[in-house]
Amino acid sequence: MKYEKLSPPLATPIAEICKCPGRPPIVLQSRLNYNPLSCADCNLEIDLDKITLDERLVGKIADWRNFHDCFYRLWLDSEEFENWAKEQLITPNSPLNKRGLSVKDEIGKSYKWYYWWFSDEESRDNSSTMDCPKCHNKLIKREDNYSADTFLCEICGVIIAV
Repeated sequence: MKYEKLSPPLATPIAEICKCPGRPPIVLQSRLNYNPLSCADCNLEIDLDKITLDERLVGKIADWRNFHDCFYRLWLDSEEFENWAKEQLITPNSPLNKRGLSVKDEIGKSYKWYYWWFSDEESRDNSSTMDCPKCHNKLIKREDNYSADTFLCEICGVIIAV
């Protein structure tokens, strides 16, 4: 379609919506789509009709998504801002990660939540133990349905895939 890039996004296909039983933890994770909430067990998009968030919090999540996506797109562009954007994505005290952790903490009052921490091929530590980028405690390996190499910090509520 000629104007596809200027058109509203299509609805997420049913096959890409979480169907896990119970209330698995939710991850605040930008995926360059409208819904940045995914299941920690299957990594598929959370059906927003299955959770309850107030309008103010939904606004904060959307604002964080837009803010995050600016940096992520700069990093993907691989031009003159790539290294700067990567620093914003990986630095614990960057405004981006401070906002994301704050939103995650606010959401976490009602649900079990994690914040997806950015990593790329160059910054990954592929060892069996890794430190949390925020508190520097050892990350715990998490078994889930989509990746055997997912680590988390229960103290900070971050999750990282390597």
